[in-house]
Amino acid sequence: MKAAILREVGKPLSIEDVQIGKPGPHEVLIRTVAAGVCHSDVHFWEGSYPYPMPAVLGHESAGVVEAVGDEVRTVKVGDHVITCLSAFCGHCEHCLTGHMSLCVSPDTKRDKDEEPRLSSAKGPMMQYLNLSSFAEQMLIHEHACVAIRPDMPLDRAALIGCGVMTGVGAAMHTSNVRPGGLGATLRLTTAYSASEPFAVPKTSSPTCTPVPSPIAVTVPATSIPMRPSLGPRRPMVGRASQGRPERPYQSAGLIAAARTRTTASPAAGSGSAQSASVSTSGGP
Repeated sequence: MKAAILREVGKPLSIEDVQIGKPGPHEVLIRTVAAGVCHSDVHFWEGSYPYPMPAVLGHESAGVVEAVGDEVRTVKVGDHVITCLSAFCGHCEHCLTGHMSLCVSPDTKRDKDEEPRLSSAKGPMMQYLNLSSFAEQMLIHEHACVAIRPDMPLDRAALIGCGVMTGVGAAMHTSNVRPGGLGATLRLTTAYSASEPFAVPKTSSPTCTPVPSPIAVTVPATSIPMRPSLGPRRPMVGRASQGRPERPYQSAGLIAAARTRTTASPAAGSGSAQSASVSTSGGP
């Protein structure tokens, strides 16, 4: 199959032939239909997050099941599925206490003495975040995908695998936003350059959009204080040394703080709306 391979940080991904194995007992072979370019992929491409190379990038994806292992019970051939990088075993302490996203069991991967899921004529090939969806096919653990309705467009479904779950999770679990409450979403629009590999972002221009009330955020996000209980999302390794500012706010912190400022602002009660200008380095 063809796949986009990262062999060197900051260099264009190379399209090469890659060999993919056959499904093991709990594995699923998926024909990739759509794969989003998440900003996390860009972070790995630019070296902000170190990762062993060569590797096939991509983790926000959807496709159709082509083959399953003999012990797979969650999906079947022909199912339309969304993938998820948080593969889980289902029987460790984290899984049994309802924290499947924290599972680090080796059962979701192949042992070192087993045939690798991906390989190439040039040598070993690393699977990226349990998925590697910048390829024509994916070979993954059955708990790294979920079946969906066949009438949902797969190019939209792919976004659920990372972007939608990240945003909804931050709003509901970190910021504790509930239906009917006041809040604000931070929409990040990015300009892309077709001359660069996989549309590496050139500029970013976020704007604030009110939900679900017509009350809009009226303060610049750069002046919004982060709630003390919310720390930075994760360190941006290498960004300061590259002369770029580290992202000062967690997206969930912005939502929570904006909610507080909007509720307390006298101007907000009159229904007036102003655009909020934000400066950020981007990233999921």
